[in-house]
Amino acid sequence: MNEYEVMLLTRTDLEGEARAAILERGQEAVTKTGGTWGKVDEWGRKRTTYPIQKQPDAWYHVVEFDGTGETADEIVRVLRITEGVLRVMVTARVPAYPEGAKEALERISDEEFAAGPKDRGRGGRGGPRGGGGGGRDRER
Repeated sequence: MNEYEVMLLTRTDLEGEARAAILERGQEAVTKTGGTWGKVDEWGRKRTTYPIQKQPDAWYHVVEFDGTGETADEIVRVLRITEGVLRVMVTARVPAYPEGAKEALERISDEEFAAGPKDRGRGGRGGPRGGGGGGRDRER
């Protein structure tokens, strides 16, 4: 199972019950394909960058769920044909740190972290100013 996040924009003229019904349809689509519904985060009413279906504002929701690629496709399919939904975007959630990296960073002191790698040098460009030369843009 993969972790996904869906950003959902709905019309602002919908009542709370109508928005809840839209989220419930999404939850049914996820559970029908074997996924699990996660945290729902309502961001509220916000202005969009450009009008969507002649609507300058939208109600934003961010929902986390677990499932397969089929689950992500199904929730997009169901929500796109739902009345009142302006936009749907599903993205895969990536952990903030690779496995074991967080513990390794916690073991490094602040001074060591600020100093950077011991073999940092000038990046292998050569020359006193990091020149190197020989690039394609250079006239010969």
